[in-house]
Amino acid sequence: MKDVITSFVTLWLSAPWVDVGELATEVLGDLLMVDSPDWPIEGLDESSHEPIRILPTTPGQGFMWRRIFHDRDVYGLVLSLCSDGPHQSALGRPNHQQLSLAQGRLLSLLPRLSVYNLGALTKTHFPDLHQQYMNSEAPDGLLYFAAIHMVDKEDSLMLSLLIDFVERLIKIQLVTPPSKFKTDTFRNLYRTMVQNDDRVENLIKTLPDCAETENVDELRQFIYDITND
Repeated sequence: MKDVITSFVTLWLSAPWVDVGELATEVLGDLLMVDSPDWPIEGLDESSHEPIRILPTTPGQGFMWRRIFHDRDVYGLVLSLCSDGPHQSALGRPNHQQLSLAQGRLLSLLPRLSVYNLGALTKTHFPDLHQQYMNSEAPDGLLYFAAIHMVDKEDSLMLSLLIDFVERLIKIQLVTPPSKFKTDTFRNLYRTMVQNDDRVENLIKTLPDCAETENVDELRQFIYDITND
């Protein structure tokens, strides 16, 4: 099973073909959805810019989640393929385009996964791997890795993808029940992201003004909650 997952993750993040990467992102999201022990919602609809999914009749057992997030080798593979640095010399340093594809695929997947298991995305069992791959001792998991440490904001394409990621990540939280954990998580993420970067701050605070959703009041309240003490 581990060999299969390792091969799939490698294909997902390394394939140079855009359509293959998009399909692999969708498949991985589906697998993690049906394997999730908790379903906070019945499904995601087109208003969330996500495909409608039919949930199975019984919750998952979390095997896939544990393989991705608790297996040191698989988790490290995701970090290594989505980050640049000296570690890439042993793998065959990816070109700029391939690194951008890998990072974009991770950014595309995470908002959807946050609906099903936000906790798994916001902590890590391997903080030393974050130090190894990103020169960051962040203990806060893959979501923080992607949102804060992964993207080169001087790259206009990746900055655009990051902004789209932030917008999707926040809007999709409206379909999940409110909780102190969720509010605290996004408040901490917001505070960290806006340090020395008013672009993200302006984006988040103005989301309700340009939101095409009937839940604009809920969105405005959620953003107020995470941007204020």
